[in-house]
Amino acid sequence: MRIPRILGLTAAAATVVLGVPLPALAAPATTLYVDNTSATACSDTGAGTQAQPYCTITRAAQVVEPGQTVEVRGRFYSGDVKLTRSGTPDKPITFIGLPYGTAPWDLPQLSPRDTALTVTGAHDVVVRGFYLGTPDAVVVTGSHHVTLDQNYFSLTHSARPSVRVTGQSDHVTVSRNEFRLVGGVSADPGTHDITVSTNEFIGPYSGVSATDSPGSAVTNNTIVSACGPGVALNGTSAGASVENNILIGYGHQLGAGSTPNCDSVPGGQGDTEIAVSAGSATGTTVDYNIVHPRPSSVGYTWAGARHLTPEAFSTATGQAKHDADQSIAFSPAGLPTVLELTDDATAAIDSADPAAPGILPTDLTGRPAIDSPLVPNTPGGNGRDRGARELQGLQQASVSVRGANFPTPQGAAPLVVKATASVQNNWPTTLTYVFDFRDGTPPVTTTDPTVEHTYTAVGTYRPQVTVQDSAGSKIAGNDYLGGMATVKEPAPLALSLGAEQTARPLEYRFTGGATSPWIVNGYAIDPGDGTGSVPYGWSHTYARPGSYNVTLTATDESGRSAGLTRTITVDYTDDMKDLISGERVRVLADARPDILPLNEASANHTRGVWHPWARIPSTEDQNASNNASLASAFTANGDLHTARVFWGGLTVADWHRRDFQWTGWLVPERNPINSGPVSQVSVAAIGNKLHVLTLVSGRVYQNTADYDTGRWGGWADVSAAAGVNTQITQIAAGATGNVLHIAMTDFQGRVLVADGNYDKGTWWSGDLPAQLGRPGGITQLSAATVGSKFHILALAGGSVYQATADYAAGGWNGWGNVSAVTGLAGGVSTLAAASTGNSLRLYAISGGHVYNATGDYTKGVWYPWADVTAPGAAGPLRPVANLTVAGAG
Repeated sequence: MRIPRILGLTAAAATVVLGVPLPALAAPATTLYVDNTSATACSDTGAGTQAQPYCTITRAAQVVEPGQTVEVRGRFYSGDVKLTRSGTPDKPITFIGLPYGTAPWDLPQLSPRDTALTVTGAHDVVVRGFYLGTPDAVVVTGSHHVTLDQNYFSLTHSARPSVRVTGQSDHVTVSRNEFRLVGGVSADPGTHDITVSTNEFIGPYSGVSATDSPGSAVTNNTIVSACGPGVALNGTSAGASVENNILIGYGHQLGAGSTPNCDSVPGGQGDTEIAVSAGSATGTTVDYNIVHPRPSSVGYTWAGARHLTPEAFSTATGQAKHDADQSIAFSPAGLPTVLELTDDATAAIDSADPAAPGILPTDLTGRPAIDSPLVPNTPGGNGRDRGARELQGLQQASVSVRGANFPTPQGAAPLVVKATASVQNNWPTTLTYVFDFRDGTPPVTTTDPTVEHTYTAVGTYRPQVTVQDSAGSKIAGNDYLGGMATVKEPAPLALSLGAEQTARPLEYRFTGGATSPWIVNGYAIDPGDGTGSVPYGWSHTYARPGSYNVTLTATDESGRSAGLTRTITVDYTDDMKDLISGERVRVLADARPDILPLNEASANHTRGVWHPWARIPSTEDQNASNNASLASAFTANGDLHTARVFWGGLTVADWHRRDFQWTGWLVPERNPINSGPVSQVSVAAIGNKLHVLTLVSGRVYQNTADYDTGRWGGWADVSAAAGVNTQITQIAAGATGNVLHIAMTDFQGRVLVADGNYDKGTWWSGDLPAQLGRPGGITQLSAATVGSKFHILALAGGSVYQATADYAAGGWNGWGNVSAVTGLAGGVSTLAAASTGNSLRLYAISGGHVYNATGDYTKGVWYPWADVTAPGAAGPLRPVANLTVAGAG
């Protein structure tokens, strides 16, 4: 019989097939992840795993299933998020951001232009832990059993509701949210059984309104400074409950006793806190509230009748038998975003109706009801407070950490630390502390606020303490400033040392440092020049170039010490050497119409380099266009001093070799004598004394700045001391040895010389010998000394002439025409002279350019004029109107 055989084969085949294991179906993930700041790339085409989250909430909303949670991280999400998928009563869909207590600006923020979140045709959906900052932020339409919990609505400054329930929605719960300067919650016609519980509203916009929406429960909310009713039941919103709320018409966030400005709020100045229309009065209960209206307002409007106080309202309607009127000062005072009760809010404490519709087991922050030991319970109360926040005896808990044997909680593993809890306890209760050291070890429970703990693993840990009192109050906290322990791998105290030259001469900044698992708490740098140690990180200036052994020593908190020595070579930079060594000239000039500070260039003839023109920044306090006369000289210490006549007065600025810095202009005396303004200045240095000569009303006066003592002498009348009885028109000064020489012209065109011998304390004066002759029409004098020779330079007819007194030989050389030898004849407008070594350096202004010619007395030659303001020398600076030079070396 074939059929039975075939059947048998078939059965056997089926047995074989059934014996092969079928692949298991993967269980759907319980959590989907969204993070647009993910360190790994997010993707809206993936599975929304923690390793590769979705980039948008919208994508998660499109695929979420009943029982799944969408966990959102990141910051800003644009676009309207639409939730249309539903959960079930036992498997709701949950969208969750960050937990309560997170700073609002750290919450995931839904930030489109208007509506941020729309729930349409959905049920059994929970949204928690988001920042929503737009008008009409959430719209729930045609949905039921939707919960909006612990979200933050802030700063739209719009009266449009932040949460609007519309379109035949029911059993929508708005709980434990914060509303800051935004519209509140509204229920539109066609909705019913809307619960608004344990929220905080800070005006000026209305808190909760329902229109033709029966069965509302408005419970345990705190509503402060609303313009318009804090709670309004309009149209036919019957069968409602308004219980356990705090409604303050003015106050906290606007300053105690102040009244909000409601003129710009739609609806104008509301005049009641709780308003119930005639169509909403049936079956509605108002009780256990704190109602404190602002001045000229009333607490209640019931079916069109106004009632000022709870007593009047209760007498007229039988409602509000347990309502109270108390002005509540919230805490912390002056902080508008926190409306904590204080122990003075006696009418609100332990007095709520525990059976009120919509009452939650925890307050806005997640704390349970706590029975205050300071306030007797209202009959029928169970310790639940009115308003959104439950009063706690414990406030502001934190935990600080330090090393067990040293100040800083940092070091090598194993690291022993001491953790100390701090808490503000307003109640006479005993405290228990639970320390979680965040390293995987079991929490430590103790009544001692300080405990020791040993960290064995490398890492950074921020312990947390939870403090609980005998009344059941509990608070947790840590310390973001002093509450972190850092555990590192064991390692030696290792040093590194370097030195960097700064822009100042012979100044070095020491670099490097020390590494240790412990805090390095002691550094010392010995620069190796015998001056003693300097603080680590500071700069040190050496007295002279050379080779120095620099030593760094350090200690750490474990008591270990180490040292490191390095040899450094200290020297000036090449640019600095150009200014302090060799034969060098400093040229100062002002360029007009440039009204900025003086400009400076320098030539080092030994090194054969020019440094280009640069503005002198510390002389900006007076603009150069008002300089009538300039003069400069080096003192023996290498400092450069510049004097000028400015608006008829005398000012002096100094450049210091020690730091290469200029001082601002100082005024030794605004006017040397009272006979008139200063018309010209000339200077000469003898040692570290700067002799300043001024020409005032045809007479010559002198003052001396002693840079060793830092003092000025008084003004002396040189004309009188030297017997100069003619009116002087030009002066120029120089010095040989300890003798000051002054060349002068008078109103008759004669050239005179006065010598002040500081060894003998005498003055002498006389005309240049007649046989020397003189150039006609002298318009300017300049002078310089080369060795024992005093060179007088005269500008006449646009050309330069020279006469020389050799004080060693005791004779004069007659006037010679320098322009004839060097060129640049007939076009010179200003002249300045200086000396370096055995050379005379002349500088002149012609046609707005600066030129230089040199007389080399060793070789006996003159070098012709060269344009200093041409490329290749000091560079462009024109037109130049005034000039002074100083030589050294």
